[in-house]
Amino acid sequence: MNPDALSGRDLDASIATELFGFIVKRLEVHSRSGTSEALYDAGPDEEHPVWVRVPYYSSTLSASTQVELELRNRGRKLQEPRGATSWDSPGDVLVVLVQADGGRTVQATGRLEEALCRAALKALAR
Repeated sequence: MNPDALSGRDLDASIATELFGFIVKRLEVHSRSGTSEALYDAGPDEEHPVWVRVPYYSSTLSASTQVELELRNRGRKLQEPRGATSWDSPGDVLVVLVQADGGRTVQATGRLEEALCRAALKALAR
């Protein structure tokens, strides 16, 4: 998997699986809208799956904040995005994640939320 080639719901589903460890189910492309959907099991300890929509990690501030917080919990620090004046800046930015102990650094470009998700997947790669 090449994180730089992922976008939209494919990127969201990868974050849900790789970063948060969710069991994800992909649905077929919707005939009217032309978009696909991703669901995750919100009740893995329940007798029956509780399927809910995977958050839009790569396109909304609230969901991408969950990504950043999980990365911090894992010892990753987000450097100030280059090319952005704020979280809602239009256009592409460079996101750099640094391991807190001075270890490996990864980076990705794209819209801020998208670049954060791509960098997160790179950070998780061995």
